[in-house]
Order: sequence, then structure tokens, then C-alpha cells
Amino acid sequence: MPDAMDRVQQHAADLNDDALRRHRQQQALRAGLTECERLDCREPIRPERTARGARLCDECQEEQDKRDAHFATWARRR
Repeated sequence: MPDAMDRVQQHAADLNDDALRRHRQQQALRAGLTECERLDCREPIRPERTARGARLCDECQEEQDKRDAHFATWARRR
């Protein structure tokens, strides 16, 4: 007969399985864009990046990554 700890562990495993299932479904539904979302750019996005959910072209993504890295250093100083 399962004790209380067994039920808790089973419940935690069920919650984890549900979360993983929802995550996979969201990833499947979240297709990327075929062209850059920035209004001043609108360059096409490569199909392999679109399949991974990309929203920016290569050039805009590089700029965004540099901007994020710059501001990340300031955020750590708080």
C-alpha cells in the first residue's frame, strides 16, 4: 500500500509530465516568422531559423544580442 510520500512523489512526477507536455505543445505551435518583425527591416528569415521560432533576421538578431549583452552588464551592478 503506497504511503503519503509515494503519493507526493507520484503527484510531482505527474505535474512534471504535464508541464513537459504543455511545453512541447507550445513549441510546436510557436512557428517563427518568415520575415523580420522590425518594421524598418523586413528581411527574409532563413527557414531553419523560422523552424526554431526566430522573429528577427540574422543581422537584427546580432544587434539585439549585442544590445542585450551590453545592458546585462548594467543589470548585474544593482
